Amino acid sequence: MKDLNKILLTLIFICKGLNSCSQNIGIYGGLNLSDVGSSSTNSVQTGFHFGASTQLLLKNNSFVEISAYFSRKGFRSIETFPYEYGPPEKVKVQLILNYLEHSFCFKQKIIINKCKLHAILGPILAIGLRGKYMYDYTDSGIDEDASVKWDRDNFNRIDCGLKGGFGIEFNTWQIDAAYTYGVLNISNNRNWQNRTLSFSLTKWFGKLE
Repeated sequence: MKDLNKILLTLIFICKGLNSCSQNIGIYGGLNLSDVGSSSTNSVQTGFHFGASTQLLLKNNSFVEISAYFSRKGFRSIETFPYEYGPPEKVKVQLILNYLEHSFCFKQKIIINKCKLHAILGPILAIGLRGKYMYDYTDSGIDEDASVKWDRDNFNRIDCGLKGGFGIEFNTWQIDAAYTYGVLNISNNRNWQNRTLSFSLTKWFGKLE
């Protein structure tokens, strides 16, 4: 709860800053489908995101969209662990990673009647907040949790990547689908990079071009 309060307070200050330098601000949230792109045994982890953004006009229908948001990522997998008193045991592993992310995307709009289509592309920067491992030992029925300790548990707190996507605007509402490709290893001893497919709904306030 303390972390959530800190995140909300941070986003409020960011919203005020964005609103002071722009004539519009968008509040949005949505669904994340993520993994770490390491093996065929991994499956998608369902998460969510919420935050705020603004768009600054460059010329005509070209914009820079700046966003700050909370994002929950991770992965699921089934692994085989050795067992001291018997055969190896299959374990369902779930990793949850929480980030505060910032994106700086070029946004190009195409207007068809009252409908506005757009595409976005740009970099993201992510800062790890908290994380958790969850283990489900299928044979013995034992469940265990372990907190991720950034930079001390072989996890890197800083991540960055490239975000691309497309969307549509109706009046003051916007629907987006985007894919984020992490370029840094989030683990020091495994080849793990964040991969996230996200779907968002945005409500815009203020003047829109």
